[in-house]
Formats: sequence, structure tokens, C-alpha cells
Amino acid sequence: MSVVYRGLIPPLYEEPVYFSERGIPLLSQYFEDVNENELMKPLLTMENYEKWYCMYIIYPDGKVENFSSSTKENCDTWYDHAVYPSYFHLIANRLGCTYDNRTFALVCERFVEDVLDGDWTALHNYLPKER
Repeated sequence: MSVVYRGLIPPLYEEPVYFSERGIPLLSQYFEDVNENELMKPLLTMENYEKWYCMYIIYPDGKVENFSSSTKENCDTWYDHAVYPSYFHLIANRLGCTYDNRTFALVCERFVEDVLDGDWTALHNYLPKER
């Protein structure tokens, strides 16, 4: 099977299953294995696109839901088209979601490029803190 790069941020090596309402593949495309006694949590993710406008929740049953956090009370969570990494982590916890490493790495990368002008050494100030 040949891979066709469709101008998305990272190439997808398998046919996408989950899409936004705009028809753009989401970054997360599969659920990680869990123990048989654990319930799968929904995934918080983003579009595989250059600009982000909202977050998405993928439920274990395959349903995809747009999660817009652009209310006035949450105005400090986004900078242009980048979401603050600590906020992404916090909102996942508040919604009872998890996220994959690929998605969080891209959240961090977008934040470093768009907000921190490429300064990876400053990222630690915006990562989730242990409680």
C-alpha cells in the first residue's frame, strides 16, 4: 500500500477512521489496549491540520464530538491556533478523557512554534504540573 501525503501535519500511514465535521482526519486514530477490567476512556484530540479551531473527543463507540472551549471564561487557554499544553491536559482530565503521545507531542510542537517562537527550552513552563 502506498502512502499518499495529503498536506496534513504528520502523514497518516493507515486509512483514517476518525474525522472532524470538516472532513479532516483527527490526529488520534486508534485506542490503546486496556486491561479487560478497565473501561476505555474517550480520546481528546485535534485535527491533523495546520490551524486548530477546537478540540475533538473520540468516544470508544466511534462517535466524534467537537469540543469548543472558546468561551469567555476560557480565553486564556488558546493563543491564536495553538492550545496551551497544560490546558489540553487539564481539559482531558476534566472531561474524563485520555490522549495519545502523538497528539500531545503535536500540541506541544504547535505551541512552541506559534507562541514560543521555536524556543523549546521555554516549553517546560507550559507543561502540566504534578499534583
